[in-house]
Amino acid sequence: MGKKRLRKLIILRGMPGSGKTDKAKALSEMYEDGVIVSTDDYFRDYPGGNIVNFDTRKLWKAHEEAREKALDAMRRKINPVIIDNINIGFWEMYPYVLMGFHRGYFIEFVPMMDYTIEELYGFNKGRIRYEKFEQWESSYRNVKHIYQILYEKHSLRKWKNKKEKLENRW
Repeated sequence: MGKKRLRKLIILRGMPGSGKTDKAKALSEMYEDGVIVSTDDYFRDYPGGNIVNFDTRKLWKAHEEAREKALDAMRRKINPVIIDNINIGFWEMYPYVLMGFHRGYFIEFVPMMDYTIEELYGFNKGRIRYEKFEQWESSYRNVKHIYQILYEKHSLRKWKNKKEKLENRW
């Protein structure tokens, strides 16, 4: 029998406008010491504030900072760690799943796919191309077990020799 995992890593999965941030806040209120990790925070004018100066060219840096925040929270054994990012592709979740798995977290995936892409496109007021929503929708796959993510070939190739992974020992 495997070891009991007492801390929780909650990974919200959904397109922009699907309610991930509201869900993350609601989950956070259920726990005393949890932390929300969101790439959007990189672009906020202050914690919890509005997103300003969003720049797709800075997304990689924003995701890198989110992964650093998640890793730091897990090293400090924060419970729960809530990931409030798109997380459509398995490769996007791979770093968080690997970090959580190695640090004894129970990993829960929360799908947030309740809206049509037409509704989500409207919620985002056209700031994101409609084709991007179609792409996200067509690439979405349900997660039945964390091993789907940990052993998926695309994820393994993408993250294999990344300096960030090697230096931080996810």
